[in-house]
Amino acid sequence: MFENYAFPDPAIEESIKRLSLLLDAVQEETDFLRSLVKSVQCNVKTGELHVDLASRRKTLGLTQAQLAEKVSVTRSAVAMWETGAGNPRFQTLPVLAEALGCTVDELVSTQVPKE
Repeated sequence: MFENYAFPDPAIEESIKRLSLLLDAVQEETDFLRSLVKSVQCNVKTGELHVDLASRRKTLGLTQAQLAEKVSVTRSAVAMWETGAGNPRFQTLPVLAEALGCTVDELVSTQVPKE
C-alpha cells in the first residue's frame, strides 16, 4: 500500500509496515472465516449432517418430541432431519448441538469447499 512512499521518520515507516502486515493477517482470517461459514451453510443445505441424529437422540433417551422442545422446533422437523428430508436452519445448529451433547463441528463437516 505504502511501498513506494518514503516517510521522513523511520519509526512512522516501521509502524505503517507493521500495520499493513496486521491488516493483511486480519483479511486472511476474515476470508477463512467466511469460507468456513459458507461451508457449514452449504453442508446443512445439502444434508451433510455428520451425526446420526436418531441414534444420538435415542442414546440420550429423548423422544423426537422432547428433542424438538429443547430445540424449539416441531417434532416433524426433527423427524425430517433424522430421515434427511430436511435440515436444521443454520441458527438452530448451536442449540441442536447443545441438546445432543456435541459441537456444531460434529454436526456438520467444516471442510472448506474448493471453489
